[in-house]
Amino acid sequence: MLVGRGAALVAVRMATGELSALAGRGSSFELARWLEHDGDARPPTEVAKAVAFRCDAHGCTARVKGMLLAVANSAVALRDDCAAASILVLKFPKPRGCSPPGPAVDAEALSAKGAHAFYIDGDRVRSVTVADTRGDRPWAPPLPGVAADDPSPPELAGPGYRAGDLGAGQPNGTRDGR
Repeated sequence: MLVGRGAALVAVRMATGELSALAGRGSSFELARWLEHDGDARPPTEVAKAVAFRCDAHGCTARVKGMLLAVANSAVALRDDCAAASILVLKFPKPRGCSPPGPAVDAEALSAKGAHAFYIDGDRVRSVTVADTRGDRPWAPPLPGVAADDPSPPELAGPGYRAGDLGAGQPNGTRDGR
């Protein structure tokens, strides 16, 4: 499952292996890139028909590998979604009283960490964000929890890593980790 910037684009992989997307206004370029990277030649307009989703005026739901994904467009949807969603996507900040049984991504998380990818393996859900992959770069906003003078993200610090090398952040200073 993929969640784009601002949650204007949410896509799930159907049992057929194809993506189905909720594509909001202005998200066709991003969806076209996702399809390109997925090796899917279908036009974004076909994928954006959201055949995997069931929607009403307040949001949409989809079942992915037996888990319920809920995309809330308004606070009205939260009563049910906060209690039942295995994965919850909010286009606004998550209220304090909302504690879904699984991961939740809201407008604040998307603003801080960029697009999110969720991987479902049995009853486990793992997420990866653009910020997780990008690391700490001079041209990008600082990541939360990384000191401004620390050249490597926390997950890359440790034995075998030499900060300050040309390939900083990779074992032994090489770019590809070898």
